[in-house]
Amino acid sequence: MYQKKSRCGIQGEKTLAELSAQYDVHVNQITQWKSELISRSSEIFAAAAERKEAAGGPDVGSGADAPHG
Repeated sequence: MYQKKSRCGIQGEKTLAELSAQYDVHVNQITQWKSELISRSSEIFAAAAERKEAAGGPDVGSGADAPHG
């Protein structure tokens, strides 16, 4: 669940105070989650790409999903 809250913090659509009130979480906790998400983002996306590749999904850059016509 913290992913959604930290993502909202990164998007910057609401202030930390607004997010804190909306999710009933202390501002420091949101700041910590945001920092962790930013610092681990390359690790998270690399792992997702590896899982997709292992499952036999198309390469993101291959254009395999592009419409033909």
